[in-house]
Amino acid sequence: MPWPKPAKSFRPGDRVIFSMPRHGANPGLGAKDIRPERHGEGYRYIVEDFWIVANTDGAQVVVKTRQGRIHILDAADARIHVASWWQRLIYRHRFPKSQSVTPPRSLPA
Repeated sequence: MPWPKPAKSFRPGDRVIFSMPRHGANPGLGAKDIRPERHGEGYRYIVEDFWIVANTDGAQVVVKTRQGRIHILDAADARIHVASWWQRLIYRHRFPKSQSVTPPRSLPA
């Protein structure tokens, strides 16, 4: 019997990385895991977005981008994870500034 995966826990101020699958003819410099599409018309790849947690209620996570946009994500989403210490060090310039995070009072309904 496999063990259940522990629930991810996020705290306000955590730096998180969101891996977004994309496809197109010209993957950018930040593209990872680049693979050709089935008939060679383009590529499938992963782009990482670097965000900071503004608020959480356990089931949902509110994150903020460098441009100030807000996204609400499911905390159990496999595409999001808390950045490790070395990712925070290497990608420190790609995360939003922690002073710019103003958590909303409550999650939108």
